[in-house]
Amino acid sequence: MTPLDDELRRALAPEDPGPEFTRRVMARVARLDADRRMSRRLASRGRLVRGLAAAALLLAAGSWAQWRFGLWPSQPAGEPPAAPVVPAAGVPELTGLPPGMSREDGARLKEELIRALRLASRKMNAARERAVERART
Repeated sequence: MTPLDDELRRALAPEDPGPEFTRRVMARVARLDADRRMSRRLASRGRLVRGLAAAALLLAAGSWAQWRFGLWPSQPAGEPPAAPVVPAAGVPELTGLPPGMSREDGARLKEELIRALRLASRKMNAARERAVERART
């Protein structure tokens, strides 16, 4: 063998890195594992907070639409209608539609709002399903 071969063999021979190196590697692995668990926990909390905020927003939008435009009947089915409320003198009567808006415009607006709420509901359900799927893995 040539001196070059011997030199390469010595240079490429396996060496034990020692217990200090092993300790540092294992500490780093444990730290990365703890960081990964913490980031998963924070991500799941963030998804929960965003989901609750979206649900609250949808609830508020639906309640406002009900109050403002009367999208759903205020009288439950099968009950006799209540006596009409007569506004006091000098108080404008509330019709549920803004001034200058026709009933057709109100109906179109109602359909757009219902369509938007359904779309938001589908998106929220898809996001929830993805979150559940990720939580399982």
